Amino acid sequence: MECVTVGSCSSGSRALGAAHVRRAAELRVRGQALPGARQLLAALTQRPEVRQTVMTGNIRTAAEVKLAAFDLERELDLDSGSFGEEADEQPGLVRVALRRSDTTPAEQAALLGDTPADVRGGLAHGVRVIGVATGHTSAADLTAAGATQVLPDLADTERALRLIVG
Repeated sequence: MECVTVGSCSSGSRALGAAHVRRAAELRVRGQALPGARQLLAALTQRPEVRQTVMTGNIRTAAEVKLAAFDLERELDLDSGSFGEEADEQPGLVRVALRRSDTTPAEQAALLGDTPADVRGGLAHGVRVIGVATGHTSAADLTAAGATQVLPDLADTERALRLIVG
């Protein structure tokens, strides 16, 4: 198993990653992808101007396991993303993802986030933020945090596409 970090790979990160790998089957049984996620990823793949990646507080191994469990990883360029072992908070994760994806100016990027911390992280770097009210955070809370737009989920692919790419 590989541990990708800015510094060195800790034994704690390796152990956490290994635990996620062992629990992948359980994750597939207990969880599910957000409605519309696969369709939106597939639609965005058809847009040559769009590069899709992730910015997550999860360590890379955990993110890879979660994405693969729901068949969401194929359209994502994970090497352009950022992961929990690379920064302590969302502004740092957004900075890493912007640098890796060579996205300049930052206003060209769109961040879909489901927490106020995601919204604040994107806004700290001038990224357009679209909130997704997954149930953990309300649409009102995402709007109050500064999300440009808020979707209830990703089920309306056409609306999500309009918000992301115009």
